[in-house]
Amino acid sequence: MGEAATGNEQQIEYWNGRAGETWARSVERIDRLMQPVTQALLERAAVRSGERVLDVGCGCGTTSLALAEAGGVVFGVDVSGPMVARARERAAGQGNPTFEVADAAAAKLERAYGLLFSRFGVMFFADPVAAFRHLGEALVDGGRLCFACWQPPKQNDWMSLAGQAVAPLLPPPETPPDPLAPGPFAFADPGRLRFVLEQAGFVDVSLEDFRTKIHLGRDLDEAMDFQRDVGPVARALAELEGDALERAIRLAREALAPHVTEKGLDLGAACWIATARVGRG
Repeated sequence: MGEAATGNEQQIEYWNGRAGETWARSVERIDRLMQPVTQALLERAAVRSGERVLDVGCGCGTTSLALAEAGGVVFGVDVSGPMVARARERAAGQGNPTFEVADAAAAKLERAYGLLFSRFGVMFFADPVAAFRHLGEALVDGGRLCFACWQPPKQNDWMSLAGQAVAPLLPPPETPPDPLAPGPFAFADPGRLRFVLEQAGFVDVSLEDFRTKIHLGRDLDEAMDFQRDVGPVARALAELEGDALERAIRLAREALAPHVTEKGLDLGAACWIATARVGRG
């Protein structure tokens, strides 16, 4: 599949390293965590029988498999080789969905899809307007999009509580972080998200404020086990060692402990569910 350079090289490198391998290894646990969002997103997408679906940032194939089960003919793309390998393994022998390791912002795509879908896979484009314009060209006239992206960290305790606790132990960045840079919270600002989609040629843009609880574990130990693998705490712990590492683990546990109940650890999560249609047809 031929592609042009898009400026996404840093993200491609990241998701083909430890991050991609970790997500591929942890897919069952991540699926359980993301189930409330996945279910809501699939309901909003309302895939039609026989409809061709482009699943952007398909990861380990969970949403692609669900879309295919709902009747879609699904093509999943992701920059991560380890995750696409896991997706192919999970779909082995089915013929639908199919997968490709590709940068969706530049992949050569035919105009054949009725639905552009993504669960947290569209926040990593270096040039989001150009990327969505390119993806819109793959939609048939009247084709629609449906995706989820995260709201700000302060609305997502499941990611931010422990991360904020360990942040003081890390060296300060050389330059202030850019809130618009590619990453989980690139579309946290709904005004920016709406602007990007409209500039890319989409109309009837709707942003639903979707909130739920994420079940991080049955107890604090199980929740911390997950935090060591995925999210901001995992990145922090990877950069620390010795006494600093032990202190970071202690601080993370102390931040989470007050929220543990007899049901385990459930923390708030908030995302935008974006829907729109391509502005032609």
